[in-house]
Amino acid sequence: NKNMKVAILNPSFIFTPDDRNFNGYNIAFLRNHAKYIFLSNPLHYYLYKKELKKKAIKCKILTSKIILNRKADVLLSFNGQAFKKENVPYNNFPGLKVYHTMDYSHKTSECLGRLKEHRIDLLLGYARHDVFCPYFQHFFSDFKGRVLSVPFGHSPRYTFDPNIRKLNKILGTGAINKIIDTNSISNDLLEYKSFFSSCTWAHPIRNTFFNLSQKYPELISSHFSLNKSSKEFNKIDMPKLLGKFDFFINDTTIMDFPPARTYEGIATGSIMIAKQSPSLDALGFQHNINCIFLPHDTLNSEERMVSNLTSILSDTNTTALQKESLKLSSKYTHQNISKELHKEIYAKYQP
Repeated sequence: NKNMKVAILNPSFIFTPDDRNFNGYNIAFLRNHAKYIFLSNPLHYYLYKKELKKKAIKCKILTSKIILNRKADVLLSFNGQAFKKENVPYNNFPGLKVYHTMDYSHKTSECLGRLKEHRIDLLLGYARHDVFCPYFQHFFSDFKGRVLSVPFGHSPRYTFDPNIRKLNKILGTGAINKIIDTNSISNDLLEYKSFFSSCTWAHPIRNTFFNLSQKYPELISSHFSLNKSSKEFNKIDMPKLLGKFDFFINDTTIMDFPPARTYEGIATGSIMIAKQSPSLDALGFQHNINCIFLPHDTLNSEERMVSNLTSILSDTNTTALQKESLKLSSKYTHQNISKELHKEIYAKYQP
């Protein structure tokens, strides 16, 4: 598949420090699988040229649509935010137009209008949103069967240290947000709030575990971020924190996609505890083999949940589960994800 020439549209992510880039497969893809960068604003040429040189990435920068149309087979955007025109492959590009939806709950109708207007061929998502997410299925029905799953994966910062003696507790991390945030005056999430108006929490499992952690700190160590600024949150050494615990709680949200923590947690040798969901099944998670799925009858009963968590901590063969969990995590390095993505785009590409 050497003959498929990929151009990346305005890859502003190259300016993000590596330890802040949850989507590090984009840099890996740029480095290993892209031939060109296309800049819609030629004034940015020297800025990008300098950064590419610094990162030793050998990509040719193009600023002319005529030359791009002639040379590239695929135009790919990793930027999300389709409400900004420069983030979406332009509609008269003759090759395959591929766009990463990122957080598609923001300004949904506006983004969808732009994707249709630009005649986008393929969407990338954190999971197969067209299969797993009711919100995506409702708004983006035109893209059914045209979504490629690109898991967040984990960077080399997340590694397992066998010399660390782990705490026999469950770590809780991540933001806990209400669907309707009374403090927010933004209209960016209007469709999202309306669609999920019967739900209270974006991450119901995180909220359940936060409440439990206040009463049972001997079971759950709470590092959830409640209204913490991202600046404050960025100070946490997440690889070190995850690596300290036998277990971590995971929540695929009401939209059912596995967050970055899914991959980061297992890469440090921490075992995932979660509510079973189709998106986790698709990644290869199996109960009592490489993770623990919570029994459904415990989710609405504090008494049953506490009893279940107590027995998880005392009875689980952590060595066996950890071994299988680490094996699964090796599939989801940023390098492997970028390689897999290139393969999947090639399968859709018709020379």
